[in-house]
Amino acid sequence: MPTYCTVCYFDVKRIEFTEEVSKQINELDARIKALEKETVLLHTLPKKLSTQLGEVIPSIAAELNRLNQDEVGVLKNILKSNVEEQNNVIKDSVLRLKQWKEELENIDGKSIKRYCLGFGIGLFVSVLASLGATYIMLKQFPQKIQIESPENVTVQNSDVGLWGSKNLQIKGNVKDHRR
Repeated sequence: MPTYCTVCYFDVKRIEFTEEVSKQINELDARIKALEKETVLLHTLPKKLSTQLGEVIPSIAAELNRLNQDEVGVLKNILKSNVEEQNNVIKDSVLRLKQWKEELENIDGKSIKRYCLGFGIGLFVSVLASLGATYIMLKQFPQKIQIESPENVTVQNSDVGLWGSKNLQIKGNVKDHRR
């Protein structure tokens, strides 16, 4: 049989154990209550978030629309100024072309005749100069001469150039192109 001390000891240990377990159960209950609150908060969060987003998104969309409209206005102004600038450049070019056309139409017949007369005189002088140069070249420089002789031909101290003849004797200072 167990002794009284042992029973007391077990009783004390049981009481301590019970108190410890009760303490842990109380802590777990407190934690469960806290988790219940957090769970409720987590369940209500999507609703609150969607409500908040539903309130904020239209104002964000309106602000983006306003910003886009401002940008569109700026771009329209830039495009309009570019088109006006190009239009002015085209008008200026058309005006210049009209002035050139009028200048060309205003050239009178006398200036055309003077131009043609000057050109004709220049052409006539050029033709005369080329004819004179051709005549001098033909008279100054001899043309091809062909000598056919069964006997040997002797050329002495001449300014004549000689080309390919087999029965030719050269004496003195003569240009010989046969080599």
